[in-house]
Amino acid sequence: MNVKWINYIKPNVLTELLSSKSQLIKLQLAKALNFFGDSFKTSYKDLKKIYLNFLNDSNPNVALQTAISIKNIKYVLNDTLKILVMNKIDSLMFDFTKSISFRGELFLSRYELFGGYDEHENMLSEFGLPIKYQIQFYAKNPNAEKAANMLFESFGRSFRTKDKIDILQKILEINDKISYSNSLRIVLMNALKSVNAPLISLAADGVDSLFISENSKQLKEIISDQIDKYKDNPNYLEATISLVNLAEKIDKDFYMTILEKVKSSELFSIRKFYSIKTGDKQIGFKELNKFEDIWSYAFKYKQAVIRTSKGEVVIEFDSEIAPISVANFCMLAKQNFYEGIAFHRVVPGFVIQAGDPTATGWGGPGYDIVSEYSDTDFGIGYVGMASAGKDTESSQFFIMQGSHPHLNSRYSLFAKVIEGMDVVYNITEEDLIISIELK
Repeated sequence: MNVKWINYIKPNVLTELLSSKSQLIKLQLAKALNFFGDSFKTSYKDLKKIYLNFLNDSNPNVALQTAISIKNIKYVLNDTLKILVMNKIDSLMFDFTKSISFRGELFLSRYELFGGYDEHENMLSEFGLPIKYQIQFYAKNPNAEKAANMLFESFGRSFRTKDKIDILQKILEINDKISYSNSLRIVLMNALKSVNAPLISLAADGVDSLFISENSKQLKEIISDQIDKYKDNPNYLEATISLVNLAEKIDKDFYMTILEKVKSSELFSIRKFYSIKTGDKQIGFKELNKFEDIWSYAFKYKQAVIRTSKGEVVIEFDSEIAPISVANFCMLAKQNFYEGIAFHRVVPGFVIQAGDPTATGWGGPGYDIVSEYSDTDFGIGYVGMASAGKDTESSQFFIMQGSHPHLNSRYSLFAKVIEGMDVVYNITEEDLIISIELK
């Protein structure tokens, strides 16, 4: 949702909205905080009260979104308000009862508001922030070469795939600001040769023409080997497509050789990609792996109780419009697949997402199912299957915190929340699924 909607709200209506108890309204207001002073000529005293009230909100996502939003309020800060806001930020950053995500976003906002890279670098160790926030800060170093070196070092020291993904994304973001170096070459080659699908895909999509021209021979060897290993593995679907696209950038003959390799993939999505690239329609049908096992659950259960570290969410299935999605979810739940899995993606006011055992957004159970699109609206509390494109759904699902019709007919909707929306609004990326009970 575009936060500039706030420009069209009358001041008296804004006052009413600010007193609302609705968690969704508070989330949307938190996104629009930086427009208040500009649109309504709000007094500095009132602005301070609004900012601090939202930072202290009992809903962790409202507080988190506020920590993100306040980095954009610097144009309405006078000296007095600047000191007050800085003092409040500092007290909250040292409040270790607050979530790591909240303190991490607050740290980044503090730097954006008040500057001073060296000062903030010295503060990093005091907060024990995870790599996710450290590398976002390193990438902001005014000296791009120093930023790159810090990121290269962090990539080499990191063991968790999720951290390496975050670091590689930042390296690629600043790639055009730094000199081509052997360190950059090592990072990108290691990512392309890795066993981690997201690193392969990110590196293949992110390398530039200079890198390709200077490393074409080695790139051909890596692409050929990786395609042979992973073209039949659904967890490497996006990585395989990225490698084929990289092959196309190297030279035509090599590209055609790689296309011939993926033509025989066991994955329908890869063969369909091949068809798009070549126009060859002889690609067969989608195999429904585990279909008999999955289908036996299609109409067996009506509801599921998702027990999370924040409380219970009860969803009601819609097997009429998405029987395979329902059945797959139920089969995995019966296998305890979801136990201990994190909500790896939380976008306040939009969705919470889980179902990836790697917590990277790229993982799954090792197979995919078909898409089941319908004309049912993705409103508040509805549950859908995450995907990387048509017929690539597997275990990841999301629950809507808001109403977003742009998802309609693009994702498989298979259930809706009938109890526990207060829990849905309070889930953060630090929360887990404890268990799922089917009824």
